[in-house]
Amino acid sequence: MLNDLPRREPGQSRIPPPKHPVTTPPAPDLVVLTRFATALRQWRDDPGRGRAE
Repeated sequence: MLNDLPRREPGQSRIPPPKHPVTTPPAPDLVVLTRFATALRQWRDDPGRGRAE
């Protein structure tokens, strides 16, 4: 199936390259991730949280 697709030749595309490489994952914001993890732990350990039945 991949052999049936047309090959893209370098420099022949009219689509400009992205400003940032697509393959590079975004840098995580550790402060936000830490707050989120803390909130999840508190939610999980909350005795007042009812369980769906």
